[in-house]
Amino acid sequence: MKYTELALSADMQKTLEKIGFVEATPIQEKAIPLALAGRDIIGQAQTGTGKTAGFSIPIIEQMEENKTLQTLILVPTRELAIQVSDAFAQMAQHKKIRVAVVFGGSSIDRQIRDLRSGFECVVATPGRCIDLMKRKVLKTEDIRFLVLDEVDEMLSMGFIEDIETISEKITAEHQTLFFSATMSKKIEMVANKFLKDPEYIQIKATREKLDQINQSYLVMRDMQKTSILADLLRVQNPERALIFARTKKRVDEITEGLIHLGFSVDRIHGDLSQEQRTFTFKKFRAGQIRLLIATDVAARGLDVKELSHVYNYDLPQEIEYYVHRIGRTGRADAFGNAVSFFTPREVNQYLPLIEKKTQSKLAKIQHPSAEDVIAAIENQSMQKVIDNIEKLSDDTFTSLAKKLLTDYSATELVASALMLLTPSFDKEKFIKDHEQNAKRSMATSSRQGGGDRRRNDRGGSFGGGDRRRGESNRGGFGSRPADNRGGDRRRGNDEPRSNDDRRGNDDRRGGGFAGGERRANDDRRGGGFAGGERRGNDDRRGGGFAGGERRRNDSRPAGSRRTTNK
Repeated sequence: MKYTELALSADMQKTLEKIGFVEATPIQEKAIPLALAGRDIIGQAQTGTGKTAGFSIPIIEQMEENKTLQTLILVPTRELAIQVSDAFAQMAQHKKIRVAVVFGGSSIDRQIRDLRSGFECVVATPGRCIDLMKRKVLKTEDIRFLVLDEVDEMLSMGFIEDIETISEKITAEHQTLFFSATMSKKIEMVANKFLKDPEYIQIKATREKLDQINQSYLVMRDMQKTSILADLLRVQNPERALIFARTKKRVDEITEGLIHLGFSVDRIHGDLSQEQRTFTFKKFRAGQIRLLIATDVAARGLDVKELSHVYNYDLPQEIEYYVHRIGRTGRADAFGNAVSFFTPREVNQYLPLIEKKTQSKLAKIQHPSAEDVIAAIENQSMQKVIDNIEKLSDDTFTSLAKKLLTDYSATELVASALMLLTPSFDKEKFIKDHEQNAKRSMATSSRQGGGDRRRNDRGGSFGGGDRRRGESNRGGFGSRPADNRGGDRRRGNDEPRSNDDRRGNDDRRGGGFAGGERRANDDRRGGGFAGGERRGNDDRRGGGFAGGERRRNDSRPAGSRRTTNK
């Protein structure tokens, strides 16, 4: 359906045409008429389906230009708050409607000054919203529209009490709109508490949409993930990719490992300041970094076009989130790729559920061989040379080339250029170590029956969690990870703090292809191709292609099962 077929004002039609909106998405087609009629709504649709416009357009149509707060939009994260406020302001440009965005991590004094100048719409995270209400700056008596966007995330982050507090403060007759990427019984119970005779809208991922995404998976032990991810990135060479991890700690570890291996990568999670997160996301959108590693919560609100790949380094905590994640690629009629990492425990239990949910068959792919990785790197170097031929416009380089050709052959010059473009490493050693590590991992995996067991570690992200030194970090579809248990949302931390901050004698591997040097108390450094020396307890430096030299009571082969902390 075209927007011109909806009962919208002429001014709104002109604005939508100006910003390039022509066809209404399914969620917009159903939500806009109901919202214009004053109905409360529960809307479910995955990321990228136009939920923001679905509630913004009908609200803007009904708002007045009077500098009193009429619309309050609650969102779980800072990034989503910024995105929603920008989109709302863009669709309201034909009206003198001012939109304010408030969230933790930024100066509350500045936000107070801004709000006192008068705004018709405020987009806020729940914690900061309550702070401003307590200071009697954010006034609720004239609010006519309350929107809760990404309700599933707000509930999982522990915002239910904040939502109740805010709703109770809105005493005027108002319309309430719930929008979420996923839906559960808990969300329906909360909606029934706050909404009046709501209209339920559910837009499922279409078969056509999923057909645009090539879904595949690999099976591996947890400790193999970083090295296999590095090999895949070298072989698949994604233009721009989003890598999902389960916890903030995991995000940090993956980022550190890939940076040491020379990848253009950055991270985004709730422990970073708003300035850091905004700057990182701008670099990612601008193509200055190709890989972004994030938690599910931090990634909410990240809308990136031309995202070629999504990697599920860890499976999501709920099966609905899988669809939400992979839906970020394959947009605008382009094909995308979604690659998921399963541990042996997870593959039998959760692969059938994912395939049933998506009505798709995931293709099993193999870990790239050493030869595959080397060939990919060399081919990419050749392609760089070929691509640059079309960019030649400076006669200086042509003249220099002719001069060099008087002393050297064309073969020698091209070989020299390829050598400069190709990372240097010992191919034979890489191939040998690659084969040895694969055999060692298979043998160890067979003995243990799956899972990464070090000091009573019993499995991957679903089957009991990552358990070291008696720590219980239970994951799984429908359960809450250890680092998602609330946190201080009233002082700028609108994403829950991580309880997964493990220090001292941490046995996790750092960067690199195989292992890493280990000394006392987890001082991680280094990386690269060279390998790693291991001493004492747990100082991770290397992480190169080789397993590494081992000294002081550590004569066990890389990847062996640890049961004590020596």
